[in-house]
Formats: sequence, structure tokens, C-alpha cells
Amino acid sequence: MILDWLVYGLIIWALAIILNKTAFRDKPAPRSIAWVLTIILFFVNVVALSILKFLRYQLISENLGAKITPNAPLDMGGAFVFAYLFFTLLNKKAKAKEAIAAPTVPINKKEISTGGILNKQSDDDQTNPIIKKPFENRFLEEGCSQEAIDYLKNPIHIYSYMQKYKKTEAKILEAIKKGKLRGCYVNEALWVENKKF
Repeated sequence: MILDWLVYGLIIWALAIILNKTAFRDKPAPRSIAWVLTIILFFVNVVALSILKFLRYQLISENLGAKITPNAPLDMGGAFVFAYLFFTLLNKKAKAKEAIAAPTVPINKKEISTGGILNKQSDDDQTNPIIKKPFENRFLEEGCSQEAIDYLKNPIHIYSYMQKYKKTEAKILEAIKKGKLRGCYVNEALWVENKKF
């Protein structure tokens, strides 16, 4: 039985990897598609594992000379385990709730953004000003200030950051407080640097 499960587990793993490399390579599977595939695979698992169980018992019966039958002919536990394995290995979209969760960390705006921070120049400012201008104009049109652009180098609005990097607002604010990410307020809107932490 353990050997059957190991071989079958490798087959399920290979199936998930093949789907991730072909059908879901460029774009992750929507969660609804992932669930449908998992349910279909559950029923395939029930049939395949039950056939393997029947063949194993038949082989043992022939070797012993006595008829042995399983107590439960359907292998529902194994089917569930392998369906769950398939679902976890499948490249699927993240839950939408995580990206728009409400903040749980209280914010003190003066802690994150002070007047002195915005005027401070960073040591890593090596950006070519000719290339930088079109991007600065876009950020200015979106409501970011020139001081914030100079401080953050490559700013992004917090809600765009949450969608791009799949982080909650609370985690972003915590990263700012710990110094892992730069951020500042411009007209009550939080802008952060566009990098993963």
C-alpha cells in the first residue's frame, strides 16, 4: 500500500508540475478552475486507488490460496490526500481578501513621515535625470509630490503596492516602522518605495 501511494503521489506531483509549466505558466489558474480540477481529480483518485486496492487484494489472495477482500473497497482517504496535494501544488491565484484586508496596526503619521525625512537625499541616488523625468511626471499627475519622489526614488501608491506584492496594509506599515521599506504621506495618501520586502 505504501509503495502504491508513493508511486501515485509522484504521478499527482508530476501532473501538477506539468500543468504549472504548460497551462498555468504565464498566468496562474483562477481559484474556481483549481477547485474544479481538484474535484475532478478526487473522483479519478477514488477510481484509481480503489482499482489498485482491488488488484493488491486479489494478488495477495492468489498467493495465500484464500479469498481476502478489503473492508472498505473505496479508498476515500487516499483520494482526499492526493486531491489536497494536487491543489496545494497547483499554481493558482492568491485569495483576494489578503490583498485588501483592513489595517490592524495603529498608525502614527508623524512616525513614518517627517519634514526632515522628505528633504534627505539618499546615498544610492544614481538615476539618470533625463530618464527619470517621464516617470516623475506620471507620479506627480497621480498625486505624489516631488519631495516624495526624491525620497522614495520609485514611488508607488499603497493600494497599488498591496495588489502588486500581495501584502496587507498592516504588513506594509510594520515594514515601514522597522525600516525595511520607505514610505511617506502626501495629502493623506501613503506612498511607498516600489520594492519587495
